[in-house]
Amino acid sequence: MRDCASATNSHVTRFWPNKMKRTLLAITGAVAGALLGYFATGWAASQGFYSILLPGLFAGVGSLLGTFKNKFLMPGVIGVCVVILTYFTEWRYFPFSRDHSFSFFVEHLGDLRPMTHIMAIGGGLISFLLPFNRSREASGRKA
Repeated sequence: MRDCASATNSHVTRFWPNKMKRTLLAITGAVAGALLGYFATGWAASQGFYSILLPGLFAGVGSLLGTFKNKFLMPGVIGVCVVILTYFTEWRYFPFSRDHSFSFFVEHLGDLRPMTHIMAIGGGLISFLLPFNRSREASGRKA
Protein backbone atom coordinates (compact mmCIF):
# COMPACT_ATOMS: atom_id res chain seq x y z
CA MET A 1 0.00 0.00 0.00
CA ARG A 2 2.78 2.40 0.87
CA ASP A 3 4.51 1.82 -2.48
CA CYS A 4 1.36 2.80 -4.36
CA ALA A 5 0.99 6.06 -2.39
CA SER A 6 4.62 7.03 -2.84
CA ALA A 7 4.41 6.28 -6.55
CA THR A 8 1.34 8.50 -6.84
CA ASN A 9 2.96 11.34 -4.89
CA SER A 10 6.14 11.20 -6.92
CA HIS A 11 4.09 11.33 -10.11
CA VAL A 12 2.25 14.42 -8.87
CA THR A 13 5.43 16.22 -7.81
CA ARG A 14 7.13 15.40 -11.09
CA PHE A 15 4.12 16.40 -13.21
CA TRP A 16 2.95 19.60 -11.48
CA PRO A 17 6.17 21.66 -11.69
CA ASN A 18 6.48 20.99 -15.44
CA LYS A 19 2.91 22.12 -16.02
CA MET A 20 3.43 25.20 -13.87
CA LYS A 21 6.72 25.95 -15.57
CA ARG A 22 5.13 25.83 -19.03
CA THR A 23 2.33 28.14 -17.92
CA LEU A 24 4.70 30.65 -16.31
CA LEU A 25 6.91 30.54 -19.39
CA ALA A 26 3.92 31.33 -21.62
CA ILE A 27 2.80 34.21 -19.38
CA THR A 28 6.33 35.60 -19.17
CA GLY A 29 6.69 35.34 -22.95
CA ALA A 30 3.39 37.13 -23.48
CA VAL A 31 4.32 39.97 -21.12
CA ALA A 32 7.80 40.31 -22.64
CA GLY A 33 6.33 40.24 -26.14
CA ALA A 34 3.72 42.86 -25.27
CA LEU A 35 6.39 45.17 -23.83
CA LEU A 36 8.60 44.62 -26.84
CA GLY A 37 5.62 45.43 -29.08
CA TYR A 38 4.88 48.57 -27.07
CA PHE A 39 8.42 49.89 -27.50
CA ALA A 40 8.62 48.73 -31.13
CA THR A 41 5.44 50.70 -31.83
CA GLY A 42 7.08 53.78 -30.35
CA TRP A 43 10.17 53.27 -32.47
CA ALA A 44 8.08 52.73 -35.61
CA ALA A 45 6.05 55.86 -34.81
CA SER A 46 9.27 57.86 -34.60
CA GLN A 47 10.07 56.58 -38.10
CA GLY A 48 6.66 57.65 -39.41
CA PHE A 49 4.88 54.25 -39.33
CA TYR A 50 1.57 53.32 -37.71
CA SER A 51 2.14 49.86 -36.25
CA ILE A 52 -0.35 49.62 -33.42
CA LEU A 53 -0.80 45.87 -34.06
CA LEU A 54 2.70 45.02 -32.80
CA PRO A 55 1.92 44.62 -29.06
CA GLY A 56 -0.71 41.97 -29.82
CA LEU A 57 1.42 40.20 -32.39
CA PHE A 58 4.48 40.06 -30.15
CA ALA A 59 2.43 39.02 -27.10
CA GLY A 60 0.91 36.15 -29.05
CA VAL A 61 4.27 35.00 -30.36
CA GLY A 62 5.83 35.37 -26.90
CA SER A 63 3.12 33.23 -25.33
CA LEU A 64 4.11 30.37 -27.64
CA LEU A 65 7.14 29.77 -25.41
CA GLY A 66 4.92 27.67 -23.15
CA THR A 67 1.47 26.11 -23.02
CA PHE A 68 -1.64 26.64 -20.92
CA LYS A 69 -3.65 23.95 -19.15
CA ASN A 70 -6.88 25.89 -19.61
CA LYS A 71 -7.02 26.65 -23.30
CA PHE A 72 -9.69 29.38 -23.00
CA LEU A 73 -8.97 31.28 -19.81
CA MET A 74 -5.36 32.36 -20.10
CA PRO A 75 -5.38 33.13 -23.84
CA GLY A 76 -8.58 35.12 -23.23
CA VAL A 77 -6.98 37.08 -20.40
CA ILE A 78 -3.95 37.77 -22.60
CA GLY A 79 -6.22 38.90 -25.46
CA VAL A 80 -8.16 41.33 -23.25
CA CYS A 81 -4.95 42.70 -21.71
CA VAL A 82 -3.51 43.22 -25.19
CA VAL A 83 -6.56 45.23 -26.31
CA ILE A 84 -6.16 47.44 -23.23
CA LEU A 85 -2.41 47.77 -23.89
CA THR A 86 -3.10 48.62 -27.52
CA TYR A 87 -5.35 51.52 -26.55
CA PHE A 88 -2.78 52.63 -23.97
CA THR A 89 -0.11 52.49 -26.69
CA GLU A 90 -2.35 54.52 -28.97
CA TRP A 91 -2.74 57.17 -26.27
CA ARG A 92 0.98 57.20 -25.46
CA TYR A 93 2.28 57.54 -29.02
CA PHE A 94 -0.71 59.06 -30.88
CA PRO A 95 -2.62 61.22 -28.37
CA PHE A 96 -5.44 63.59 -29.30
CA SER A 97 -4.16 67.03 -30.20
CA ARG A 98 -6.78 68.87 -28.10
CA ASP A 99 -5.87 67.23 -24.78
CA HIS A 100 -3.10 64.74 -24.03
CA SER A 101 -4.59 63.38 -20.79
CA PHE A 102 -5.52 59.72 -20.48
CA SER A 103 -8.97 60.53 -19.10
CA PHE A 104 -9.76 62.63 -22.18
CA PHE A 105 -8.53 59.77 -24.37
CA VAL A 106 -10.77 57.23 -22.63
CA GLU A 107 -13.79 59.55 -22.84
CA HIS A 108 -13.22 59.96 -26.60
CA LEU A 109 -12.41 56.38 -27.62
CA GLY A 110 -15.28 56.56 -30.07
CA ASP A 111 -13.56 59.42 -31.89
CA LEU A 112 -10.61 57.24 -32.90
CA ARG A 113 -10.27 56.14 -36.51
CA PRO A 114 -11.97 52.83 -37.34
CA MET A 115 -8.60 51.32 -38.30
CA THR A 116 -7.38 51.87 -34.74
CA HIS A 117 -10.28 49.81 -33.36
CA ILE A 118 -9.76 47.13 -36.01
CA MET A 119 -6.07 46.87 -35.17
CA ALA A 120 -6.70 46.83 -31.40
CA ILE A 121 -9.24 44.03 -31.72
CA GLY A 122 -7.07 42.27 -34.31
CA GLY A 123 -4.09 42.35 -31.95
CA GLY A 124 -6.26 40.94 -29.18
CA LEU A 125 -7.47 38.16 -31.47
CA ILE A 126 -3.94 37.31 -32.58
CA SER A 127 -2.74 37.19 -28.99
CA PHE A 128 -5.70 34.94 -28.14
CA LEU A 129 -5.59 32.63 -31.14
CA LEU A 130 -1.88 31.84 -31.16
CA PRO A 131 -1.75 30.34 -27.64
CA PHE A 132 -5.30 28.97 -27.97
CA ASN A 133 -4.36 26.96 -31.05
CA ARG A 134 -1.12 25.85 -29.42
CA SER A 135 -3.01 24.62 -26.33
CA ARG A 136 -5.55 22.87 -28.53
CA GLU A 137 -2.78 21.11 -30.46
CA ALA A 138 -1.03 20.12 -27.22
CA SER A 139 -4.23 18.65 -25.74
CA GLY A 140 -4.93 16.86 -29.04
CA ARG A 141 -1.53 15.17 -28.96
CA LYS A 142 -2.13 13.84 -25.45
CA ALA A 143 -5.50 12.28 -26.29
